[in-house]
Amino acid sequence: MTQGALVVSRFRRPGIDRLYVRTERGRAIGYLDLLTSKSVVQDFAMADGFRAAVEKWMDAKGAVVKVAPGGTNLSTVGAGASVRAKQAELNERSPMARYAESLIGRDQAESWRLGAEGEEAVARELERLPGGWLALHSVPVGSRGSDIDHVIVGPRGVFTINAKNHGQKPVKVKENAILVGGRSEPYARNARFEAARAATLLSQACGFPVAVTGLVVFTSASECVTVIAQPRDGKVVMLSLDQLVPWLLDRELALAPRWARAVAEQAKWEKTWVVPVRGTIDGDNLLH
Repeated sequence: MTQGALVVSRFRRPGIDRLYVRTERGRAIGYLDLLTSKSVVQDFAMADGFRAAVEKWMDAKGAVVKVAPGGTNLSTVGAGASVRAKQAELNERSPMARYAESLIGRDQAESWRLGAEGEEAVARELERLPGGWLALHSVPVGSRGSDIDHVIVGPRGVFTINAKNHGQKPVKVKENAILVGGRSEPYARNARFEAARAATLLSQACGFPVAVTGLVVFTSASECVTVIAQPRDGKVVMLSLDQLVPWLLDRELALAPRWARAVAEQAKWEKTWVVPVRGTIDGDNLLH
């Protein structure tokens, strides 16, 4: 497909799905990776033309901002809402039941309180993001009462955040191995699944591939968190709370403003997250 003096062509192979933008004479301008939403501009003097050509191609394939699906507007939901509700429920138990838990060093209500405080701390940090970003909290997903602590949409991409509050326990991260106070935790695996699920639901709602990166944010003091090596696949990133906003803002631009708004418009509605998943979402079944 030709866009003015630029030509857009799609290249697909197993594990690869890209839009290449070239001049009519074949000079490379850049490409958009449809599987990760990452743009690579090779001729910065043509950056505006590159983005315009990609957007016109997407428009021609029917990838447009749809009518909002309705239901609850999640942008009005506060951080830690579901966790606070569970904490309140546990606090209603008899004093004897809570005393019995304390004897074995376990207090479920206290664990939920720490979880809520962790989510609330992340929400306060996300308020530092500039305009053009959408931060959602306590996003319900599926039909079994699960939720995602935070979903972030902006020009640097789309992210799910799992907040972890371990107080003063030392946290050590080496790729997919996460030790909290010496105990192994499956945080990388869980964050990877959560991000993949969000990518499927958002892609299904938007009508074009939406890549999502899973973040695990430790709200403990930064000196308690040691990251030796991040997971290699780049689909999951482990951060301390003070690293979160600088890390987000340091990312390369991944979504043109219009496409970021399109994803945000779908993400903020509850029905986007509770609909059944219609199989794997990829470029083949969304953009024909």
